[in-house]
Amino acid sequence: MLHGAISPAAVRRRHDGAVALTDVGFPNGGSLGPYGAPEMVHDAPAHAAAPLAADCFSVGALLLEVLTGKTPRWNQALGRLEDETTSEPLMPTAPPAGPLAAAWALCSGLTQKAPLPSLTRTRARTRARTRTRTRARA
Repeated sequence: MLHGAISPAAVRRRHDGAVALTDVGFPNGGSLGPYGAPEMVHDAPAHAAAPLAADCFSVGALLLEVLTGKTPRWNQALGRLEDETTSEPLMPTAPPAGPLAAAWALCSGLTQKAPLPSLTRTRARTRARTRTRTRARA
């Protein structure tokens, strides 16, 4: 399911400890602020049909905030995410090593402008079914 407005306000922890998203499908219910994909904020409505890419960007921006402790902001002129208060870039110039290297790599991939522009909902479902069938045969 596509969300359309992933932000910290939409993330809740359930009583069983699982994480859940609320406010599904309300992309215009308020400002997405720093978690909104730049193509949805700056290039809309040209990319309004790419909610999967926007959700991926929003998850990446949330992950970046968890990794850095700083609220991200997209700088349209420089094409990068930066600290909302200092305007310093948030992504390291070289991929960090260590236990969080995979999280940084994921964050980097998700926070690219239009990270998945050609991945529609139908293609995502088809890919998931194909991978499940392939694993079941192995």
